[in-house]
Amino acid sequence: MQITDGNELIDPRAYARSGYPHATWARLRRESPVHWCEPADVVPFWAVTRHAQICEVSKRPDLFLSAKGILPATREAAERIARGEKGPFDLMRTIITMDPPKHRKFRRVASPWFSPRALAGLEAIVVASARRLVDRLYEAQVGGEGVCDFATEVAAQHPLRILSTI
Repeated sequence: MQITDGNELIDPRAYARSGYPHATWARLRRESPVHWCEPADVVPFWAVTRHAQICEVSKRPDLFLSAKGILPATREAAERIARGEKGPFDLMRTIITMDPPKHRKFRRVASPWFSPRALAGLEAIVVASARRLVDRLYEAQVGGEGVCDFATEVAAQHPLRILSTI
């Protein structure tokens, strides 16, 4: 019996509908740690589920490219790419979607900002941002709204505030 076609692992709507698929990931780690997935509308992919294999993949940019993106392409997008058309993700490259040697050059520029000493210097900014966001949630609660979307009102804003200070 097929454990999963992979859709529940990559579709945000599945997460919204059913939550994080802990049981599926646990079963994959137990029974099929490197699992071939064939979702209906997405290019097939390998789900690598164990820490040791994930680390190995991360250390082999010669075999496992990042430049193709961090999400499996829809079959429609894959056909456009095969025809040489550009998609929205081609407009902006980030360090996470770069392969050597370009990745190394960008990492050299960025890594000093993420050293333990540099991060310690950001602690006051991180704490102040978190306090402002939580205070705003509290004020909304007291004001009668009582509901918030944590993802948009806190989780999306907090890291952007911190990164914008670097």
